[in-house]
Amino acid sequence: MSARRLVAAVSLTAVLAAGGGFVAAQFLKSPADRAAELAPPSAGPVTVPVIKGPLTSTVVTRGDVGFNDTTKITIAPGSGGAGVITGKVPKVGTMIDEGMVILEVSGRPVIALAGSTPNYRTLQPGSEGADVKQLQRALERLGYDPGEADGTYDSDTADAVAELYRDLGYEPPEPAGDKAAAEKSAKERLASAKAKLTSAKKTFAEIKKGPKRSERLSAEGQVDQARAQLAKAKQQQPKDEAAIDAAENQLAIAKAQLKEMLAKYEGDAEREAVDQAEEDVEDAEEDLAEAAAAAATPLPQSEVVVLPKLPRRADEVSAKLGAAVSGSVMTVAGTEPRVVAAVTAAEAELLKKGMKATLELPDGTEIPAKITKIEDGDEHGRKITLAPDKITAKQAADLRGANVKVTVSVGNSDGEVLSVPSAALFSTADGATQVEVQTAEGGTRMQPVRTGLTADGQTEVHPVGADGKDVEEGPDTLTEGSLVVVGR
Repeated sequence: MSARRLVAAVSLTAVLAAGGGFVAAQFLKSPADRAAELAPPSAGPVTVPVIKGPLTSTVVTRGDVGFNDTTKITIAPGSGGAGVITGKVPKVGTMIDEGMVILEVSGRPVIALAGSTPNYRTLQPGSEGADVKQLQRALERLGYDPGEADGTYDSDTADAVAELYRDLGYEPPEPAGDKAAAEKSAKERLASAKAKLTSAKKTFAEIKKGPKRSERLSAEGQVDQARAQLAKAKQQQPKDEAAIDAAENQLAIAKAQLKEMLAKYEGDAEREAVDQAEEDVEDAEEDLAEAAAAAATPLPQSEVVVLPKLPRRADEVSAKLGAAVSGSVMTVAGTEPRVVAAVTAAEAELLKKGMKATLELPDGTEIPAKITKIEDGDEHGRKITLAPDKITAKQAADLRGANVKVTVSVGNSDGEVLSVPSAALFSTADGATQVEVQTAEGGTRMQPVRTGLTADGQTEVHPVGADGKDVEEGPDTLTEGSLVVVGR
């Protein structure tokens, strides 16, 4: 081997030996070094940065949509018992207005009227009470004239009811059978009384014409003849007292007959007969007026439904064409949808009536709403009711029966504010609040703060001095990006 090759071989061997030693040094460590490497790092603070921005506190839940003031409608049986549904069955969503026929039962209408007094009886002439006044006011609203709204069902009210029925395309209801028969009998009595009056007046008129000339002359002639016979008897000699007495008696008879004949034509009895006939006619007319009033158009209980408020919306319809009327025929509700949602007791403490909320519709559309009621729910929380502020008819129809997302804003910060996780807040013995801020050197310091709104785990904070008064934000107090300790 040459001297040059020997030098190269020795050099390579040295390099390999050095490299092997380095590698061995990397993988061959003492137990102490190995334990030190495997030991956990020394404990240090867990920090998060301070955030700056608007803060909004919300309560989020889900609610079921329905319509306000639901009322089940039942129909009173008619005189023939429960009827059969023959027409006018509304569809779900139909708007029910006052004076509208909501159903036809056995060919007769069921009319919707507004009022607070329940429909508990048939109203007819002579009926009095709050339900009658309620009917009269409803008729006025519909443009009819029921007379004075005094709570008495009279002929004016009956006429207005009859007119309503005719305008709806139905014959007015018939009065009860006994009332119709009484009216017929009263009409017959009046006709008879009028006929008697006509006859009495005719007789009286004939009497007032006086006796015929021949009748009067004959009666007067009898008097003159009797008077002549008496004079002749008195002139006879010797006097015949018996003949004189007979002549005087005959004269008295003739005079009496003349007087009676003339008295007959004075018409006193006939006048009395006319007066009595006129009284009979007046009595018969009064009786007929009463009978006619009693037989005027009634309002059957089975042909009207009274609802607290109108218009209403047909929410559910159980009535079927051709089916017998039984139980509730439909459920009506107000025209405005309502959302009912459950919240926890803690969430309910943050809520107030009138608070604004947002409803997310099934199609993702958001509409504003507000809380209208907060009440007890189940044993785990409370229940809130919300009303949409503005909604279209289509949205109302789409909402029926839906379950929607409800977001209630319970608070908003005044613009952009500093906020930290609620876990970063510490309370001192005197009740002050502070955060632990990491310094640039790696240490920490305590910074007093005033807290504000809390939302989604973040709490609004404002740095304060030792006196509790606000100080400026900055690296020496607290600012956006400052690291605050949330744990160790």
